[in-house]
Amino acid sequence: MTVLRLAWRDLVSDRVRSTLHIAAIAPIVAAYLILTAIAGGLRDQAVPAEAQHIVVVSPNALDPASGRLDPSVLTLVPQVGGPDVASATPMIFRPIRMADRIVQLRAAPQDTWEPVHHLALLAGSWPDQRDDIAITEGVAIAAGWNVGTRGEIFGTTFTVSALVRAPGTKFASVWMPYARAEELFEGMSGFQMVTVVPAPGADVAALRDRLDAAGGGRFAVYFESDLVAQQGARGSAADNLAAVSTVIGVAALAFCGFNLAALTLVERRRDIGIARVLGFAPRSITGLALTRGAILAVAGFALGGAAALAVLATAASTTLRSFVFVPSLPAAAWLIGITLTFGTGLAGTWLALRRAAASAAHTLLEEW
Repeated sequence: MTVLRLAWRDLVSDRVRSTLHIAAIAPIVAAYLILTAIAGGLRDQAVPAEAQHIVVVSPNALDPASGRLDPSVLTLVPQVGGPDVASATPMIFRPIRMADRIVQLRAAPQDTWEPVHHLALLAGSWPDQRDDIAITEGVAIAAGWNVGTRGEIFGTTFTVSALVRAPGTKFASVWMPYARAEELFEGMSGFQMVTVVPAPGADVAALRDRLDAAGGGRFAVYFESDLVAQQGARGSAADNLAAVSTVIGVAALAFCGFNLAALTLVERRRDIGIARVLGFAPRSITGLALTRGAILAVAGFALGGAAALAVLATAASTTLRSFVFVPSLPAAAWLIGITLTFGTGLAGTWLALRRAAASAAHTLLEEW
């Protein structure tokens, strides 16, 4: 208790330096926790096979818009799948020019937009007029469009009635009811995708394999997440972003925590010399310095943690390029963070103090 009391008094007497030290630790801790939350959110995007939809596309999965599925696919899928298929719905998928932008048009039956394609309404209302369309936030960001924007598609003027959020490669797209798109393209476009919703309890992997075998090379069959990975390398990108975020956060916390503690002790060599002259043994000085460092680490981590929580509280859902995810901060991140803050801070203190504590008092005073 005596050492703790002396360390506290030392911190209070040098409150400016102590405050600056805490202020330097806090943003490093906050950055580490936020980066870790981003990494956790990206890793949480994995969807188990049993919860996925199956997508039937033309053999060229990298560019589905270049293909066209035979209408018989809509009959073949329920025949092959039997009771394992809950629904199979077509989608028109093609690039279009709207104003000065090339955007991705997706047309599907409107009653499938929410339950099947996972569109979430952010502003406006779902299309209820003949020439209403919906745009995703990716298009809104890139083109500056919003609810009420009017634009021409294949010679017809459409009005944006809804701003929606869509996952994965659907992030930047224009959505139109399927019947209206067929009318617009006069039936010449056909459809490029079929989304298959497995029945509850179905063996999804076996269903995918049966459909793939029935295709005979006329079409390709993917889990929805696998198709996204084929088109945009989402899976590997998410893993890479998560790994980079974690490495940066851990490295910054470890490196900066160590150096802050070491720098503080180097700047106080004269104080250590005075303590030696007053009769403090090297072991006592080391214990005092380590206790002081521990208090600073706790205060810095607490302040940084509070700042990180405040930032994450405003980011219930976050967009990073085409990734829409919820930052997730696991309990392990707090344990690792406090361990790193303590460990590196105390290591920096001990290494900076080791030579000074063993030096003669007059040497420490003469150096300054």
